[in-house]
Amino acid sequence: MRILPVAHATHQIQFTSDPGETVMGWRGAAPPVLGEPVDVELDIDDTLHWSEIAVVDAEPGFFRSPAAVARLRVIALADDGVLTLSVGGAVLLLETYGPPPDGVVGRVLEVESARLAAYPTGV
Repeated sequence: MRILPVAHATHQIQFTSDPGETVMGWRGAAPPVLGEPVDVELDIDDTLHWSEIAVVDAEPGFFRSPAAVARLRVIALADDGVLTLSVGGAVLLLETYGPPPDGVVGRVLEVESARLAAYPTGV
């Protein structure tokens, strides 16, 4: 996914992209150059309980009102609780535990975007 960094702090990045603007973790060796596009992969380092995830009737994307959130479309849910999610052309995996809601595949989930991390791909 291509992002445009607009601000950064230690291990954090604020960026804009086609799916919106947010803040998340930065996992590059050095901070990105502000105002220069960079290709990244997204990841969620944590295993989340379903109580930490909201199912919403909204489009996928990144939003900052009032808190920074990521809305991710569920592509698949494996028997072991691993979700395959998409946003802005990026695909990421999320490990979950606890009973998932019925009919979650195809729906949009909302999580705090601070739980996500961007890894520069060098592409």
